[in-house]
Amino acid sequence: MNGNRFLWLSINLINPKFKDERVRRAIQYALDVSQIMDGSYSGLAAPATGVVPPGMIGHRDAILYAPDAEKAQALLEEAGVSDLTLELAAMNDKTSQLTCQIVQALLGAIGIAVEIKAVDEGVYWTLGDKNGETWKTLDMVLMGFAGGVDPSENLTWFRPAQIGIYNWSQFDSSEFDALYQQGTNEPDTEKRGAIYKKMQDLMEESGGFVFLTHETFAAVTRGGLKPCILADGYLDVPRFAKGSI
Repeated sequence: MNGNRFLWLSINLINPKFKDERVRRAIQYALDVSQIMDGSYSGLAAPATGVVPPGMIGHRDAILYAPDAEKAQALLEEAGVSDLTLELAAMNDKTSQLTCQIVQALLGAIGIAVEIKAVDEGVYWTLGDKNGETWKTLDMVLMGFAGGVDPSENLTWFRPAQIGIYNWSQFDSSEFDALYQQGTNEPDTEKRGAIYKKMQDLMEESGGFVFLTHETFAAVTRGGLKPCILADGYLDVPRFAKGSI
């Protein structure tokens, strides 16, 4: 079934390599996420349009910058950028590494070299932490979070206060933060949905994000076992019990 765990490519907005918006936009245009879905997920997952999944208020119908390799190449030429090398950090699991290799190939097609940095989970979660040394110098990171049951739970991590914590794109938008507060106080569902769509527009317009997917979720059990599946899709194994579902 469709899950609410969301994945994206984080681009560090304060890194000098991405100072020119045209470079960030070129990366967005170059990455045809459908190829990642085919290669990393065997076509079983769909490209994301933001951090809010389908079926939840605030879900966008489409991204703002559809894949276009020619536009990507033209933007780099316009910016006078050549021989650009970027580091892409990710966990060392099979799916993450396969995704990184596809990103590497797609960016390589427009002349951007990508060096993949595979790290284990313990190291990974220190990369963008202010208590460490790398949060300001990151290039790109393949990231994924467990989604919540309300759009605000997915969007809160990209507020300015999260810079150096979980906002590894260093996305610093006062408009985004104001919209977040407005959305949490808006009782009208339609208006609230429009606010959350606008927030995701701002994320994409910044050039700090390439939305990838909301991973599919499968739960398998056997007769005589009653599983405990939390609202965010996680299996709470200690609370499994004997008995029928």
